[in-house]
Amino acid sequence: MDPENSTAPNSSDVMSNITELAGTKYSYLEVFGKVKGIEYSLTILLGLLVAYLIVTTTHFMIFRFWNYRKPTPVSPILTVFYCVSETILLISLVLIAIIATLHFLHFDLLALILVYIASGFISAVQMMSESYILVLSAFCVTKYYNHFYSGAVTFSQNYWKAVIRITFWLVIIKDFTFLIGLILSRFLENLGRDFFFIYSGFTLLVFMLLMLVTLLYTQMQCRSKANLSSSEKLLCSQTYLIIFFKIVTIPAVFTIMMVVESDKVSDPFIQFFTLATITDIMLVPMCIQLTDIIFSCAKRDYSVDIKMEEVA
Repeated sequence: MDPENSTAPNSSDVMSNITELAGTKYSYLEVFGKVKGIEYSLTILLGLLVAYLIVTTTHFMIFRFWNYRKPTPVSPILTVFYCVSETILLISLVLIAIIATLHFLHFDLLALILVYIASGFISAVQMMSESYILVLSAFCVTKYYNHFYSGAVTFSQNYWKAVIRITFWLVIIKDFTFLIGLILSRFLENLGRDFFFIYSGFTLLVFMLLMLVTLLYTQMQCRSKANLSSSEKLLCSQTYLIIFFKIVTIPAVFTIMMVVESDKVSDPFIQFFTLATITDIMLVPMCIQLTDIIFSCAKRDYSVDIKMEEVA
């Protein structure tokens, strides 16, 4: 068959038809059916989801079946905060799978209810992931202050409680303000766009803060007197891994949005900042699990080498 005369649709057309059908059949998905170039966003998120599921499965096998010892956390409170976020994310993924099944079986009303519930869970995960990044940044700045400026801030449980509480409330206020902006945008279009750019500016600010924190960590690690404990090095590695994936994914997303023809993407900047925010939902937990795997495997290999030397 001549490929030029073939009637088989390409992947882009298939994804566009699916989103268009979803938008016409289900009123609550109408906005997605109207977004141009949404197939590019969905492809990126799908790839990130597959990577997250692979890392999560590996993490589960290593620590549940092979009985590897998890790295010592820098604070039990921070560990609980992360575990709650991870649990909510897994529940959200299960709900999404159930919603897809209900769509297939045409239980539209029940699917609609679960969509709103899943949206709430996903929003909570996004806020907790962004808060975790801010907590890592606050810890690094405090550690840097103690080391280079003779600070006396102790990393007690009260410190972690205060940092988590402050960062989480800042993120809640930011997202709540953006929600108000979305509501007002139905009446004042320009005002809604201004709120979006403010929200995007905060996302960019978090990224720049991560860059700064990475530089501070690098400066501390270059000095032996910094005396970072193993748990503190774990947080340091998490920061490096998060910024690495952001440096890779964000320019890739931006390039895709700008290379695509303008008539296929409604607003490349809006999709770029939306993706940059959404990717944190799976990116942060994935980086945390990867550092657990790397540290545990490295420590186990080191212990085996020591035992072999003692036997010899």
